[in-house]
Amino acid sequence: MFWTEEMMEMLVDGLYEVFEKGGAADNSFKKATFEQVAEKVRKAYNGSIRVTQQHCKNKWADLNAKWSHLCFLHNSKRNKTYDIVDFDTFKDISVIHFVIEFVVEL
Repeated sequence: MFWTEEMMEMLVDGLYEVFEKGGAADNSFKKATFEQVAEKVRKAYNGSIRVTQQHCKNKWADLNAKWSHLCFLHNSKRNKTYDIVDFDTFKDISVIHFVIEFVVEL
């Protein structure tokens, strides 16, 4: 399944709404939250696969890992230990761009 920007926006917006209401648990979200978000993502998805809470949970974990790595690279750059090879992990630049835009808006 290919995640479009609109699908990722539904995912992040849905999780952020839950976070604002205090619904995040232990730096993550409950299964029921991912089920609710999956319903929103389904509206933005045009494929034949049914988007499940597990798809959403996995995508969120992927975005978190990429964001964490990007923060690490940023800190390494400041400390002058930056290695361009680390950018090989970012094959989907649009995802990183989207995450950055979302965080900047916060």
